[in-house]
Amino acid sequence: MMETCRKLKVDLRCHTKTHKTLEAADILTGGTRRKIACSTIPECRLYADNDYEDILLAFPISADKIPRCAELANRLDEFHVMLSGLEGFPCLKDGASDLNAGKVWSVFVEIDCGYGRTGIAWDSDDTLEAGTLLKENPNTKLQGLYTHCGQSYDHMTPKQRKDHQKKIVSRLEGVAKKLRALGIEVPVVGTGSTPTCNMAEPVLSSFDEFHPGNYVFNDVEQLYLGSCKLEDIACCVATRVVCQRRDLNMLVVDCGFMGMSHDGMRQRPDDFCVIKDHPHLMYYDNSQELGKVKAKEGEKLDFERYPVGTILFIYPFHSCATAALYQEYLVHSGEKITATWKPVKGW
Repeated sequence: MMETCRKLKVDLRCHTKTHKTLEAADILTGGTRRKIACSTIPECRLYADNDYEDILLAFPISADKIPRCAELANRLDEFHVMLSGLEGFPCLKDGASDLNAGKVWSVFVEIDCGYGRTGIAWDSDDTLEAGTLLKENPNTKLQGLYTHCGQSYDHMTPKQRKDHQKKIVSRLEGVAKKLRALGIEVPVVGTGSTPTCNMAEPVLSSFDEFHPGNYVFNDVEQLYLGSCKLEDIACCVATRVVCQRRDLNMLVVDCGFMGMSHDGMRQRPDDFCVIKDHPHLMYYDNSQELGKVKAKEGEKLDFERYPVGTILFIYPFHSCATAALYQEYLVHSGEKITATWKPVKGW
């Protein structure tokens, strides 16, 4: 990802939402401890406590978050919040009293370029009103425009992907152009999503920064999208066989949805995850603490090969959802555990 950004001449603001650890963030920032995006305030605090700077809370600002965000803004040289709609502006205006003298709210405005989640619609006049409000208020400044191009998780041909990226650039740069025409400075224009940034087209070089997150681990969903190779997936779940059901031609393992999540089961019920080094097996169903494994169609399940206690390693469909279920990650090289990382939890 660093090399992609160097080639395109864009900055990398790595998103910490997937791993939520100090160790992974140090790797992703190349040891600079600068320029990250976080999904929760505890993440922001973890990094602020460890000398990180230029931190964006990439989540819609609201009144309940103002006291904790003000504390971070007062501590750091660069802390940014996200305005995802005009309804969020009053809390920034009213919350200015929580800031130290000389401090103002540094704000990224989130633009919805067609994904249909949070943000101001790219073709709405509210984008201009948001920029005007931030410019005219003495306690706010517009730091940039931010969009999450979540449509990139739809399966696309190379041409469709290129057209989609062109559309994102056109829509987001169009908003920036209109704001600048009103005399409003827009220092940064950026986009994110791992499929977009893993498969970035040259057209994205017109942006100032990328903010992907999942790429730290990748996962089976990225594999099926063509965003990574199997050997690029850097996380798996260790599970043991706890029961053999020869009458049902299946194995039961001690990893249910509390250890894997349900993500992917609806989209790809027959192959939503991959069992490492056992391509003939499939993890196909689960309950809270138990998962079911069977042989793929046309394959035979050799029960003698998988006695109770056998350890299997499963690559998850969605590493963000699966990683969130664990209190620690065991970092390993082959059979040797080399470190333990503890992700920050809470909201």
